[in-house]
Parts: sequence; C-alpha cells; structure tokens
Amino acid sequence: MEILTKIKQPESRKLEFKERFPEKSEILKTIIAFSNGAGGDLIIGVSDKERDVVGIKNPLELEEKISNMINDSISPMILPYISIIDINGKKILNIQVMGGTNKPYFLKSVGIKNSSFIRIGSTTRKATQEIIEEMRREAHGYSYEEEIIPSLSINDLDKNAVKYFLQKINVARFENNVLTKWHILKKNNGDYFPTVLSIILFGNSTLSKYDYFNIRISKFNGSDYKDISESKEFTLPILPKIDEIITILKSYVKKTSVLDGARRIEKTIIPEFALREIIIHPVRY
Repeated sequence: MEILTKIKQPESRKLEFKERFPEKSEILKTIIAFSNGAGGDLIIGVSDKERDVVGIKNPLELEEKISNMINDSISPMILPYISIIDINGKKILNIQVMGGTNKPYFLKSVGIKNSSFIRIGSTTRKATQEIIEEMRREAHGYSYEEEIIPSLSINDLDKNAVKYFLQKINVARFENNVLTKWHILKKNNGDYFPTVLSIILFGNSTLSKYDYFNIRISKFNGSDYKDISESKEFTLPILPKIDEIITILKSYVKKTSVLDGARRIEKTIIPEFALREIIIHPVRY
C-alpha cells in the first residue's frame, strides 16, 4: 500500500499513527503487539486524528534510536523495516513490523506474563495468560485441541464413538498408530495419551470433570437473555450427537416461508449451512 493511501486509512489492528516520537514504553508496546499479531505499520510524523503530515526532526537519529530500543528491549528478536519517507519536504518514519513466527514477544526487563501485548482493533492491550499459551502453541505449530491430557488414557474414550468415526472414514483398524494419525492419541515417552480433541469428540460420559466440553443450546424469550423457553444440553461424547445437535439448533431458530413455484418452502432465517458450521467448525473433526 502506498504511504499516501496508508495515511488516509483509519487506525486499525495493523495501523497506528503518532504525531511525534512517543514514550519509549508506548512505542515498544505497539511493536510487540504487531509482532504478536498479523504485523502492522507504526507511522511517526502524522497526526492520528486529522492525518496531517507534520514531519519529524533528525529522522536518521530517530531511526537509529528506535532500532537500538527494539534490539535491547524486546525478546525474541524483532527485525522491523524502518524507512524514512519524504512528503512535500517533511520527513516521516514508517516502522513496518511483520507478524512474528516465534511468539509471544515481550519486554526483556518485565517478562512474558506482564509485557506480552496484542492488538484489539486500534488499541494495544496486555495479553491474558490464555492468549499467551495460544501464541506459544501457534509458534510450535500445534493447537490447543492437539495437546495431550496425561492424566487420562485410551480407556477414557468411548470406544463406540471412536468406531463410529473410523467407519465414517472407512478405517477398520482400532489401533494406537491409526488413532495417532487422526490426533485422537499422541505418543509421549512411549505411552499413548488422548488429546483435548479426542476427549471433546469421544470422551466417556463419566468424565464429569470435563463438563465444560459439553454443548448447551438455549432458546430465549426476548432479547435480554433472562427468560429461557427451551434448553437442551449434550454431554460427552459429542461426535455421535452432531446430527441431533444441528437438528435441535435448527428447531430453535426462527423460520420464514418462501414460494418455489406452487410450493411453499420453510427455511430458517439463518442458512442451514451456517448453523452447521457453528457446531462443526469449532471441533474440526
């Protein structure tokens, strides 16, 4: 994107303006947040409200100062591209930060817990512990669902639910090495453990400790979410109940009628494929 086009854009998750060089901590927080996200541009020398190009003094000194700050203060190392741009005789600094591959990034002097920042809209916020853990998983190329639960074993899986899944994908063998291929089990120090994903989909109904993996669908009277008219909860294992869950969800959604020639067809106001995605996509089986 050309710099003049960028300047016309509103501040966002990937774009921030500063009229003058901000405090050290403020600029480092923004750069960390960009690195912990999808990257972004920090432009210094442009007012963040009117988008007036005011320029900066001594741009070469400022470029060196910022480079040293980033190198000395942030871990893991960040290598932004800093460019000096002339607009009608006024110099501005464009700090381009790529989304990092070794997240989370943080201030060396403060530590991960209290200085891992993220962008939410056009604001910079401190990351929660849950987000920090998710960034760590992303950096290592795996998701929360792929983590093992070492306190459980294959005996905590509902075998009928697992067999149901294997039949659907035309696999006849109920063996550990087959289950690891589908991330149902993972091998660790010679032993096989179920993953979070496998407990969601195939966990034995006796696993009351994991009741937060259940699915509850509720229908409310009105829009204040106080008066529940209908509610249905689905417990582990979830996979064999997917079709029933979608059917219940469809029955709770308001419907409309459309004419197709001489026929009147009833449809949900939310497309059925969207309702199905609400249920299926989060579990990604």
